[in-house]
Amino acid sequence: MLTESLLINGIIIFLARILDVGLGTLRTMFIIRGSRFVSWCLGFVEIMIWIWVVSEVINGVKTEPWLSVFYALGFATGSAVGLTIEKWLAVGDKSVMLFTRKGREVSLTLRAGGFAVTELKGTGMDGPISLLFAQVPRKRVRALVQQARDRDESCFIVVESADSGYSLRPIAPPRTGWRVMGRKAK
Repeated sequence: MLTESLLINGIIIFLARILDVGLGTLRTMFIIRGSRFVSWCLGFVEIMIWIWVVSEVINGVKTEPWLSVFYALGFATGSAVGLTIEKWLAVGDKSVMLFTRKGREVSLTLRAGGFAVTELKGTGMDGPISLLFAQVPRKRVRALVQQARDRDESCFIVVESADSGYSLRPIAPPRTGWRVMGRKAK
């Protein structure tokens, strides 16, 4: 029987589970992007909520089986909410590659729109083609694609994640002088 007390407890479990799973989705996104501190903070809060919710459900599920339904509904809804928030935040960059026969026109249009574009010449099955490359924030991908399609509706576009986890470090100069004293020559 679904009492008022059970309904209130179930709604709290449902909402807490949405928050917990939503945070887990965002944590995974930040792990993939290499944000250690943000993912650590999200993971801490996520697990604190999860422990409380699971203990409530386990302690009460034998007498109130409805709690497991609220738990499951919260999990499923939390996945959708987490993905929605992730798309709304649109953190990170995308790498956009455009294959077009109107390379000069498209690249000038994109540059006028504020996009940094690199143009390479290539040869396709039907002759010369331009390959245009741009790395843009996720929130601007749609605008870039629209501008490119406005100039050449038949261009082929590939959009991929741009991993910012790599950084080029300058190569250290060889050690000389006092820094190599006492070392054996190789």
